[in-house]
Amino acid sequence: MEHAHRRGMECSVYADLTQFPPEFSPLLKGAQKVRQLGELLVVPGPETAVDDPQYSELCLTVLRAAINTYPEADLVTLGMPEWRQWTRVYDDAWRTLDAKYGLSSISSLKEVLDAAEHRNWPRPRGAEKALDEAKGDLASLVFYDRLLRGSGFLQTTLRPDMKFMWWGPAEELWPLLARILPRDTEVGVMPDNFQTHLLKRREIFSRFPTREVTGVLDLTLDDDNVGLLPQLTINSVHDLVADLRGSKWAGFVARERFPGDHDWPLAYLARAAWEAGATPSGIARDLLLAICGEGCTEGMLEAWQRVEAATATFEGNDYGFTFPVPRMLMKHWRAGQIPAYLGDARNHYQKALDAARSALTKSTPAGRGYVSFWVGRLEFAVGYVKTVEAVRRAATAEAAKQSQETLHEAEASLSFLRDALEAYARVVRNRTDLGALAVVNEYGYRSLKAKIAELKQAGSIH
Repeated sequence: MEHAHRRGMECSVYADLTQFPPEFSPLLKGAQKVRQLGELLVVPGPETAVDDPQYSELCLTVLRAAINTYPEADLVTLGMPEWRQWTRVYDDAWRTLDAKYGLSSISSLKEVLDAAEHRNWPRPRGAEKALDEAKGDLASLVFYDRLLRGSGFLQTTLRPDMKFMWWGPAEELWPLLARILPRDTEVGVMPDNFQTHLLKRREIFSRFPTREVTGVLDLTLDDDNVGLLPQLTINSVHDLVADLRGSKWAGFVARERFPGDHDWPLAYLARAAWEAGATPSGIARDLLLAICGEGCTEGMLEAWQRVEAATATFEGNDYGFTFPVPRMLMKHWRAGQIPAYLGDARNHYQKALDAARSALTKSTPAGRGYVSFWVGRLEFAVGYVKTVEAVRRAATAEAAKQSQETLHEAEASLSFLRDALEAYARVVRNRTDLGALAVVNEYGYRSLKAKIAELKQAGSIH
């Protein structure tokens, strides 16, 4: 933090007041396990009282520890849980906030809930989740308001002047935030994981009260749902940055997991933050000229554009394609026709690979390592999609009781995956690449080997 402050940066620490390890359940009345991977946390249940004194004391203890441990921080971030389960006290929460801040002069509760129910959100259970967000965030807002306003709590910490960022309130509540939140509050939001989806409802940015509240948007450069394959979203990001600028938002956060893939988007954002005229293609050419010379510029730009096309294909058809969970690969073991979008995605990755290989032959010696990374990364992408296609064919053969064909396709898929892993392993740039390899080994390669062993042991193959 000291290093960042010397360079004019601000620092925030996160205090999680909505999710706790299960050992804290006795201190949280109505606690429920979170509806998320592994159920490793507990959250307020649907009917947890917003004024429960035991829960309030638990949260104040956590918040006091965060502030006193990092008094040099500029902000403490308080957030909404990803899956809202604190949903049945929303009516009381609304009445409390309305009585204090006059929300009804801006909107009615019915209008808020109707807007959430009809949110243009192409998600499974989209309307239900949007309603849960609006209801749960009303509970959280009234709870945070009770916790921080008028209690004198901050005077008991090392930073009585601490400011806050509130992260993730439902978009239907944005017009109300200027009434509810303290002055000098920042609000961070991520109304969608997928930029192609967000562009279809970009009109929401104009609903944020940017004159009264500092608004920051999370821009996704790659998402954990699409997962471990190379992703690029830069042209969508470019359009969203223009919208933010036009709507007077304060800024953005770049959200990514594979920094080795994102030299281009991050270089673009670094320039676009200050220059309205910055363009993705202009930044790409400057970057590639500096890294690997003029000869490879067009080839690598073509490769990157094809990766963005593959990303959009998954966002539009199967945005959980390589979500890193134990059944990451074997969820694709199901009979039936192979979806056409898989062929489209593989075609995009293959053309990207062809362009990157061509660029490699034209690169300067100093840039060959960089271009080689993309060759290996794209060989992995093509190989992984081929693996999934072979897994689908194996499952279809198994359903048809074609044992020899089942084994043939299963072993072919294993070979595709091994080649893909080896191609990626040759070009790792950082620890995220190594982590991805470990995940694919465990949730892909070993799972597939176990399935082949199971087929043989069952006696379907002799």
